[in-house]
Amino acid sequence: AEYFQRAFEFSDRVSERELYQIQGEYYRSSEETFDQAIEAYEKLLVLYPEDGDANNRLGLIYKSIEEWDKAIERYEVCILNRYDRFFYYVNAAETFMARGMYERAGHILELFLDEFDDVAWIHGSYAVNYLSQRQYEFAHVEADKAIALDPTHFHAHWIKGDIYHAQE
Repeated sequence: AEYFQRAFEFSDRVSERELYQIQGEYYRSSEETFDQAIEAYEKLLVLYPEDGDANNRLGLIYKSIEEWDKAIERYEVCILNRYDRFFYYVNAAETFMARGMYERAGHILELFLDEFDDVAWIHGSYAVNYLSQRQYEFAHVEADKAIALDPTHFHAHWIKGDIYHAQE
């Protein structure tokens, strides 16, 4: 927060692109200023419509306020451009899951695995996707894959607990 505040204070010294990035991130820190963050990211995307980070961050805001279609639209830019940042795919999958579109969420996660790398977060998201559909055996398998890839991956351990809880 301190560094965002300092960046914001000195934002008159940066390029237009950096200005909108700084404003977007600064205002994204509070729900009360989400409108200003959305405005900054939209201005950035007018200039750089394919910017992965701006699309992802704007998607995060829309996801936070449950504007699912707008969030999906932003994540789709990242997916269609085949950006290799796993969290773009995880965020997209979570949004599709929130809409009950589990097959599409699985497709997004599979796409990352096929094109990039085997990442614990992707398998953790797969586990959540299966858990959401009460497919507990598959959820366990994916959570175990996440833990095998990264034993310190707290989210996968948490998901394992959720699976056991759901199974009573």
